Amino acid sequence: MGRAPLIGLPVVTERLILRGFEPADAPAMLAVYGDAQVMRHVGEGRAADLAGAEAMLAEYAEHQRRHGFSFWAVVERESGALIGDAGLYRVDDEVEVGYTLGRAWWAAATRPRPPAPVSISRSARSASTP
Repeated sequence: MGRAPLIGLPVVTERLILRGFEPADAPAMLAVYGDAQVMRHVGEGRAADLAGAEAMLAEYAEHQRRHGFSFWAVVERESGALIGDAGLYRVDDEVEVGYTLGRAWWAAATRPRPPAPVSISRSARSASTP
């Protein structure tokens, strides 16, 4: 049985949209997950082919179903480009917060900008993850 989502999707900010992955996202994510430079500090390394990227996205969907959260697609609003992933992922008895962005977006991700308010629903703050 699946768990109710802890965070409602999509999450929309001034510049980005976080949404669940779709099977059609696999080729764009292969460009990210297949880049050894991007993936050098991520999980078990890069996806070697399209089937590997598809398997990662399927695992994220299953994780979402089981736990109510996962890694989600990060879409640049202005261009509509799928630029990476971000989210929460259960690893053993902990929950990891992480993101993976395509190299083309690294400079934009670190560019200074005014802080924005962050809101996490009460249910997400207080949820336990068995």
